[in-house]
Amino acid sequence: MEPGDRVNEFELSEEMGISRGPIREALRQLEQEGLVTYVPNKGCSVAKLTVEDMYEMYLIRSDLENLAIEVCGGHFSEETILRMEELVNEIEAAAGEENLCKVVEADQKFHEEIVKAAKLPKLLRIWHAMDGANVSVYFTIRALKIINWKTLGKNHQILLDAAKKGDKEYMKEQMSFHYISVPDYAEKHT
Repeated sequence: MEPGDRVNEFELSEEMGISRGPIREALRQLEQEGLVTYVPNKGCSVAKLTVEDMYEMYLIRSDLENLAIEVCGGHFSEETILRMEELVNEIEAAAGEENLCKVVEADQKFHEEIVKAAKLPKLLRIWHAMDGANVSVYFTIRALKIINWKTLGKNHQILLDAAKKGDKEYMKEQMSFHYISVPDYAEKHT
């Protein structure tokens, strides 16, 4: 579904073969995560993000990841680096196919590796609360027809290269730029 699309509870329950109760619960959760908006007497629709929404979401997400980088001192295990390399390759392959779902999945896993390196379960849980925001930004960028498929892998390769250096300040700088460049790009191209 694209930003602005109406969410029909009845159609979803029929399509999924479940009652409307779990659909309503899921929609409430999605509303809390900012993925859908609810208007009384009209129902739910897929949220449309503004550039300001993107900026705020990515500022928070960036700060959480920078905290993880600070805690782990910018040092990542060989296993983590190898996993991040695999995920950069997955992002590049999915972007080459223009498969946004696969890009988002690999992107989530890539950034999760960074947060997991801090070994702080509560931080990871708080970071995961922002998963929906990340998905929303990707789908909004695609809906605006400004997604740049060619740079998705390259942008993550920059972070991987920074992680390999082991310089936490440099990596934090790259992480902040990685996230804030998205709303900046959206603002310039819409």
